[in-house]
Amino acid sequence: MPKALREQFHLTPGSEIDIESTADGVIIRPAGHSAALVDRAGVLVHHGPNTARIDIAAFVRQERDSRSRRQVPS
Repeated sequence: MPKALREQFHLTPGSEIDIESTADGVIIRPAGHSAALVDRAGVLVHHGPNTARIDIAAFVRQERDSRSRRQVPS
């Protein structure tokens, strides 16, 4: 595989890949990888591991409070 492609897809020696045959050719992708965001009825849904190390509920609450303070006229 050309070096530019290995670097673009972060492939290193020993990386596993999936090869799929199609009518138009071949699809090569890193093994076990699929789209993390999938469109479900117009809403992007994340499929995959949670890589964020934050408390999502606290983050949303903080953002909501911050935005509501900006919208209140002084």
